[in-house]
Amino acid sequence: VALYGVREKQNPNGFEGIRVLQELDRPSAQRIKQLEQEIARPPASFEERYGCGHRIPLSDVFWTTTTIFNLSANAKQFDPRVWLFTSNDLPCDTPGEQDAAQTRARDLMDIGAQIEFFPLPPEGVAFSMERFWDRVVPVDDEDFVGRAVVTLGNLERWIRMREHRKRTLQRLSFELCPGAEIAMSIYCTTIEARVPYPVYLLNENNKLLKSETKHLCPSTGAILHPVEDVETYVEVAGQRVNVTRAEVAATKHFGEPGMKLLGFKAASSLQPHHRIFHSYFVHPNDKGITGSSALCQALIDKMIAERLMAIVRYTARRNAEPCLVALFPQTEEVDNDGVQTRSPGFHMVRLPWAEEIRQIEFPIAEKLELDPELVRAARAAVSAMRLDGFRPGCAENPV
Repeated sequence: VALYGVREKQNPNGFEGIRVLQELDRPSAQRIKQLEQEIARPPASFEERYGCGHRIPLSDVFWTTTTIFNLSANAKQFDPRVWLFTSNDLPCDTPGEQDAAQTRARDLMDIGAQIEFFPLPPEGVAFSMERFWDRVVPVDDEDFVGRAVVTLGNLERWIRMREHRKRTLQRLSFELCPGAEIAMSIYCTTIEARVPYPVYLLNENNKLLKSETKHLCPSTGAILHPVEDVETYVEVAGQRVNVTRAEVAATKHFGEPGMKLLGFKAASSLQPHHRIFHSYFVHPNDKGITGSSALCQALIDKMIAERLMAIVRYTARRNAEPCLVALFPQTEEVDNDGVQTRSPGFHMVRLPWAEEIRQIEFPIAEKLELDPELVRAARAAVSAMRLDGFRPGCAENPV
């Protein structure tokens, strides 16, 4: 949280009129309490404490923001985003200052930062984007100021929606054809909740205990080296054939991790019994390969128009066996406030192998007649188990 146009300076670059109120860090109770105290501060007290109305180059603001992100935020772990609030539609006096601000804003967006602009026009005063701000921030709406006012009213709900972010499970390349690849990120949408493994502590000081496994010789009791003293073998024709650990690892290597397009099939060809595992969500990753989102969106639009699904060879890790998966396209959806409610990408469904599909037969006794009342009762019991309209996150954690 930074203030600009104030009396004092406190920022990494030492620019006048810019004070960093809170450094870039994770939220905490103390930081939230500090912001609440600043919000409750009267205007007269705020002007006495920080001062306001000082003219400073806007380029210094963008420059300071870029420096903060470069020093405190790893681009591989965070998505930098700037929320800019102002009531001044012409913060730069000269064309030179406007060009400098535009250049520094472009440098900020070049590191992957997204600028969210919130104009705060005083009551009864018009705020014009054409005077300056449309050159600095991306504007794609004629009534940008009116839409921003609506967005500002829903800012608290917007923050809560963006607070719970999905962690990336994997980042892989998706080969469409030889020489054409796009970068994809894989997310796990649904996973089974398991009981955590027990943690063993020393009863004297509650320090974490570490377990070590050692191989002992049954004859001498000496400690065996896991590589030099222990051999692995494969039994062939009644004889033991020694193999090294490197050879065992090589037999498990089927190729580099990634996804390779094999072809397309009609989306209706996937049957309910083909789903033997929970699905994943695949989203384009522009940080890996520039232009992945544009090419992925073109592929999604074409697949939806043709009602197709993609058949892909998927290798999750270096020593994991490959499997066949089906990719179902999904388009982006936004609500009336412009907040994204559904991301563009693919739902990845793992397909079973031939031996995993079994024909199950249920023997029925001859001349068995079922009471129609029992059939209706069984059908009603099964129907009562359906959860129509269920979505992950709609139920609170009861624990």
